[in-house]
Amino acid sequence: MYLKRLFEHFKHSRRDRLSVYFILVLLLLGIYEWQTSIVESWIFSRYAGKLQFTVENGPSPNIVFPEEGPFDKRRGYVRIPAFAKKLEEYNYTVTRQARFSPEMVKAAQAGISPPYNEKTVTGLTILDRSGKPLYESIPREKIFLSFEEVPDDVIKILLFVENRELLTPLHEHQNPVVEWDRMARAGIKYLGKSIGLTNSVEGGSTLATQLEKYQHSEGGRTHGAKEKIRQLTSASLKVYRSGRSTTVSRREIVTDYINTVPLASAAGYGEVYGLGEGLWAWFGSDIRQVSNALQNSGASSRDMEVRAEAYKKVMALFLSVKAPTYYLGKNQKALMKRVDHFTELLMEEKEITKQFYDILKATPIKFRVDRISIPQPPFAERKAPNAIRYQLLKVLDLPGSYDLDRLDMTVQSTLDNDIQQKVMLMLRQLTDMEYVKSAGLMQERMLRSGDPKNIIYSFVLYEKTPGGNALRVQADNLNKPLDINEGVKLDLGSTAKLRTIAHYLQIIAETYEQLSGKPAETLGKDPALNKDPITRWMVGQFAENPAITLHEALEASMERTYSGSPAEIFFTGGGQHVFENFNKADNRRVMDLYDGLRNSVNLVFVRLMRDIAYYHTARLDIDAKAVLEDQDNPERRELLREIADRESALFLFRFVNKYRGLPLDRAIEKLLGQKNTSPRHLAILFYAMNHSASPEELAAWLRQRQPEVQGVTKAAALKLAKSYGGERLTLSDYGYLLSRHPLELWTIDYLNKHPQAQSKEILQESAGAREQTGAWLLNSRNRKAQDLRLKIMFEEMAFREIHKGWKKLGYPFDHLVPSYATSIGSSADRPSALAELMGIIVNDGMRMPVIKMPSVHFAKDTPYDTKLSLQPGKGARVMPVEVAQVLRKALSGVVEGGTARRVYGAITGDDGKPVTIGGKTGSGDNRMETFAKGGRLVSSRVVNRTATFVFFIGDRHFGVLTAFMPGQEAADYSFTSALPVQVLKLLAPELKPLVLDGSDKV
Repeated sequence: MYLKRLFEHFKHSRRDRLSVYFILVLLLLGIYEWQTSIVESWIFSRYAGKLQFTVENGPSPNIVFPEEGPFDKRRGYVRIPAFAKKLEEYNYTVTRQARFSPEMVKAAQAGISPPYNEKTVTGLTILDRSGKPLYESIPREKIFLSFEEVPDDVIKILLFVENRELLTPLHEHQNPVVEWDRMARAGIKYLGKSIGLTNSVEGGSTLATQLEKYQHSEGGRTHGAKEKIRQLTSASLKVYRSGRSTTVSRREIVTDYINTVPLASAAGYGEVYGLGEGLWAWFGSDIRQVSNALQNSGASSRDMEVRAEAYKKVMALFLSVKAPTYYLGKNQKALMKRVDHFTELLMEEKEITKQFYDILKATPIKFRVDRISIPQPPFAERKAPNAIRYQLLKVLDLPGSYDLDRLDMTVQSTLDNDIQQKVMLMLRQLTDMEYVKSAGLMQERMLRSGDPKNIIYSFVLYEKTPGGNALRVQADNLNKPLDINEGVKLDLGSTAKLRTIAHYLQIIAETYEQLSGKPAETLGKDPALNKDPITRWMVGQFAENPAITLHEALEASMERTYSGSPAEIFFTGGGQHVFENFNKADNRRVMDLYDGLRNSVNLVFVRLMRDIAYYHTARLDIDAKAVLEDQDNPERRELLREIADRESALFLFRFVNKYRGLPLDRAIEKLLGQKNTSPRHLAILFYAMNHSASPEELAAWLRQRQPEVQGVTKAAALKLAKSYGGERLTLSDYGYLLSRHPLELWTIDYLNKHPQAQSKEILQESAGAREQTGAWLLNSRNRKAQDLRLKIMFEEMAFREIHKGWKKLGYPFDHLVPSYATSIGSSADRPSALAELMGIIVNDGMRMPVIKMPSVHFAKDTPYDTKLSLQPGKGARVMPVEVAQVLRKALSGVVEGGTARRVYGAITGDDGKPVTIGGKTGSGDNRMETFAKGGRLVSSRVVNRTATFVFFIGDRHFGVLTAFMPGQEAADYSFTSALPVQVLKLLAPELKPLVLDGSDKV
């Protein structure tokens, strides 16, 4: 009846009839759109076509970087602006960058992820100078490179668990991002849950949406409806970026999901992404082996068991995605229950056979229980790329290599990998006895004694380029992270003579500039120019030839002669010292500095360093000569007071370290030793700490130490108080009575009363005590002690000035040992710093920056593509050109006829003539030695042994080669700098192509 009336109504109502027809048409169109996505595909593909980017030269005026997203953070896209800013501080500028289309700018500002072919995996890639990979952290071996590589079982499991209809759309245009029936079911269940029904909530996200969520949503989660809409929009644009058909996109979604799905974090590995990493991290299985097992169609029971185990591991990982940290890290039993449940479902829906079902149920899988140890190449093979990685960590301010290796970044380095590998091979061979014999290294001063396998070799080679010194080779054979080029303070022996002669020539150049242009007749009359040998010599040169050029003066200064005699006793370094030459034949010779450097004669350089020290002493703000000669000089007393206070402070803190934290009884025992029960000694100490104490207080204090302290009667206490109490004795008197330094007594007393006192407070409170204990030095009767200390002080001041000159030329440490022995190596050095000095010489006195990374390329082939290039360094002049030229001539002589002559002619040019090689050798026999009074050697213990050759080859190349034997075992070796010189000769054929290459490109 109702239907009849309704029919009659529509029959007579044309408007309602049209409304119903319209609704039916809309419904049919909606169903058609739901099945085909005809409209969606047109809208999204058309809009995606407008979201484009190009990469062009220079900084981009329109690029928008992401602010959130796990993958955007992990790959560094979020931090590219910050990285670029940090790199700019190191003279890098943006040379290429992506440009967004106007529509893409608006979309990105609205939070839409740019639709492009995203990389499955990324990581750090370091290229050598020719573009060959030197280092790569991209885990390509743990991914499927294409959809066709993925085993059918893996796809079947994934789709069954997550998105069953993904690869079977009703129409080729259908949008795989949204499945309306799936969303409807999820919505109904969510509503049911909200009103108290017990049904479980089901997720409505397709694989495409999940990809977008865990890659680009904040924290990998959906925070509200707005974020859900952003995910759906971004995912849809990516699906239709290549056109309206989604056939290819669906396969890409499957492959990308399999390769990138997050699977918690594993100890020793870090974050785990993708099936390949998951199999390795959680089961110790290789993805290729698992794939082979799944694709094996063998019918044997063993084949079926292997396939079942692989199948179950894959299923476990995909089923853990809902809560990976919980299932994989905390409750693997719950995960296995979930695996068993889905195994039942697979059987119910006939996705697997009954036979395979039975095998699956019976096959256990074992999770990895041990901490993951990631296989790494030997440290020695990683030294070159690690040099680049360490610089990146510093420049980008990253916490560690874990973060660095996950950035989507390609770094162009200056290293030459072909030569690097050849040098590394040579350094490894040098530890093999058979090779050592065949290479002629079993010679005197080389490897005749000791086992060659224990020696550490290090080699660094740079090339001078217009923009700086390009690192070409950095290699060693030490299979540890330590880099002996930069990380160790070494006694490099006579290489210090290079620093000494360089500083000497700098002094000559400075003095030349000061004196040039002044009338020659007035120079000799100026008493200020008659205080040191070097200045007097320069005055003489101008007197002989007023028109002398700087180059002529430098050449003449190298012809100054010094004796090689070891007979002289030198007062330096706070005492009297004698020195020896390596070659005894030099003891009777007088030679110029060219000859002294060529043959590395110690006494020549000790005497040269003395002249240098005199030079700087003569230029101090204090007239050292007047202070030493005139006891009434007003500056003398101030200097002595300063010396006394400094000595007292040194003693003070020595005692603070000795007694801090000790109770008074233990401190007394340590101070007095066997006399710690003597009433007399205890009374002296008591009154040193308590001047005005009464005899009764002394007696009580002594009785506290009974029964150890005997004979403490009232009369005895009164007698001791009369002898040592009162104000007539000073702290110095008490120290004298106990044969101890007065400040030792003061320190025990102060720390007993103020056990928590800090160093600053102790120094302030001890001012009076220090002044009193240092007063003896101000007494005119102690003239000899005064002069001794003043001479030491002036030498220290001179060496501070010498240090400034050395530091200017790259010396790595903050002070020099104030001794003439510094000229022959006592202040130590670093191979890398010596190479820097050689670089200054090769660059005609310019200190050029070291270039390791000419360019850094972030996010290549993505919308965030940003390339920064190092701008050519201007360098700084730290040495006159003429000084560098004279040094090169002197160093060439070392190779042509001196201590490095065995490498002469090792490399010849195309014309058959020897390529010029120059350098300085150095041997360090580092020992801990103890001497008795009078200089007699009591003991000598070897600490390590070094041999170094810092060199240049031709006009552009320079470097350093070091042999190092650490520990007391160094006593078994007798090699000298002849060893690294010979090794360089062995390396020469490998270096020749680089040396003769006319290119100076970075």
